[in-house]
Amino acid sequence: MRTLFVAALLATLVLSGPALGQQPSADDVPAAEHAKRAQVAYDLQDWQKAIAEYQAAYAAEPRPEYMWGLAQAQRLGGDCRSAIRSYTAYRRGDVTPTQATAAELSISKCEVAVATEDAKAAEARRAAEAAKAAEVVRPAPATPPPASPPAGVGKAPGADEPTGTSKTAAWALWATTAGLTTGAVVTGVLALKTHGDYEAELGSTQASADRITTLSDRTRAFAATTDVLAGIGAVTAVVALYLTVSGGSEDEAGASANGVRLGVSAGRLSVSSSF
Repeated sequence: MRTLFVAALLATLVLSGPALGQQPSADDVPAAEHAKRAQVAYDLQDWQKAIAEYQAAYAAEPRPEYMWGLAQAQRLGGDCRSAIRSYTAYRRGDVTPTQATAAELSISKCEVAVATEDAKAAEARRAAEAAKAAEVVRPAPATPPPASPPAGVGKAPGADEPTGTSKTAAWALWATTAGLTTGAVVTGVLALKTHGDYEAELGSTQASADRITTLSDRTRAFAATTDVLAGIGAVTAVVALYLTVSGGSEDEAGASANGVRLGVSAGRLSVSSSF
């Protein structure tokens, strides 16, 4: 009998030994503890740690306030794309109308920030490409230019003066085109976002007629602004391209090589050429 008791005691000690020495894992930490750590990191502006702790807290217990804290930390940490998704998830949760409105405002701010960031990146790429194209060295003409005609014959006044105006105008128009394109991109993104809200409102069981009308008018206004900016940008781009290709010294070389002559007299301008 004593032997059986000792054997049972030893078996109990062997089986319970690992459990007695086991340390709690990260998954065993309560959601409230993760949320407390996240708040401390948030106050210290350690956004990456706050994001990780809020994610762990929400995974342990999906509470709306944890998703809100996650979205805020992502936005303040510069990750507006992720923040938009988190704000959207928060808005779908069990929140009050006031809290849902706050989420919508934060989403709008993040969408503007994302659109502005994308527009700046696109403008920087275009500027780099334009600068690279300007550095390309064009080959010199194969034959020397013909001798200049006598003074005052077949030449407009000031023809011997350097002409850098067309290049300056071309660069100014390129800059204008970039600004118009940026504006068109921003208003286009806002139009798409507002249209999405309009579609969501139409499908909502608690749709408001006033809000539907407001979103519809706002969508049309953004779309019209986008069309106007894009149209003007296209016109300035065409003019800038023309001045870039046909401006400056190349105009003078081409006119001389083709025998173009300009004559000015009282009340009349004449052009003659030979090819």
